[in-house]
Amino acid sequence: MKTFDKRLTTLLAFLLLLTFVGPVLAHHPMGGQTPETALQGLLSGFGIPLSVWIIWPSSSSRVRGLRCESETTLRAAAGFHPGNLAGTGIHLAALDIPYAESFVAGTVLLAGVLLILPGVAKTRLTALLFAIAGIFHGYAYGESIIGAEQTPLFAYLVGFAVIQYTLMALGLMAMAWLHNRDEAMQHMTARISGGAAVAIGCLFLFSSFG
Repeated sequence: MKTFDKRLTTLLAFLLLLTFVGPVLAHHPMGGQTPETALQGLLSGFGIPLSVWIIWPSSSSRVRGLRCESETTLRAAAGFHPGNLAGTGIHLAALDIPYAESFVAGTVLLAGVLLILPGVAKTRLTALLFAIAGIFHGYAYGESIIGAEQTPLFAYLVGFAVIQYTLMALGLMAMAWLHNRDEAMQHMTARISGGAAVAIGCLFLFSSFG
């Protein structure tokens, strides 16, 4: 049971990290210009997820020598990745997701509740939450590639997929290591993060209707 709680806390904490910063930093790494070549498309795909991780400076110093405790954790969190691609595809297909910002806020709120009450969640539910959140983030990321030709568009999606999963794996490894160091700290961090997520989720949700 303790191992399960650690996995769940790691997953939800990572989801919160991405949810907080994703919509804010979903801008184009090429200075607002639509990529015109395969290389520019690839760099754009690399650059958007990397811009998210710049605001977490401790990650680069903490991932050395870390290991992920369970493949289950990584597989569940990987639901965010196909969700991202699906969301980007929806935006590129000129399909509208109504109240997308409200749904993003809702995922923050739900993740906070699951962190505060980890016993009510299961791994499949967490994976589903990742996938749903990924769709809305991917929808936001898609704004940066609208109007690109087929070749840079394909390169963008390849770069985006590769760097997203790589950073996800490193982030999960780092968080698993942090949570394994002190069980009491793990539970305290989960409760504090959950409370903050609920508060921020409510704030975002109300502001999205404002």
